[in-house]
Amino acid sequence: MHQDEEVKVTLSCEHLQVVRKSIESGEFATLSEAIQDGVETWKRCRIEDIERKNALNELVLNAAELYPASPKTALREDKSPDVTDPVVVIYRDE
Repeated sequence: MHQDEEVKVTLSCEHLQVVRKSIESGEFATLSEAIQDGVETWKRCRIEDIERKNALNELVLNAAELYPASPKTALREDKSPDVTDPVVVIYRDE
């Protein structure tokens, strides 16, 4: 097991107020507990972001295999993609 290390962290007044309110409400017992939870949440979000990016990259690669480049799907002279092409419009958040 790793040994805990004491560090000094500077928080903005706004962030410190949020943490203190969460302690006062009983959500966390200590400042350390609240900060550790925040770091774990941040770490989990970063992993999820990487997984989403990897999934989107896989979609792009699969789409490129299904819809190989042709004069219609290639970049136009102005180098902007044809946004109506299925290779370009792969993912839309609705």
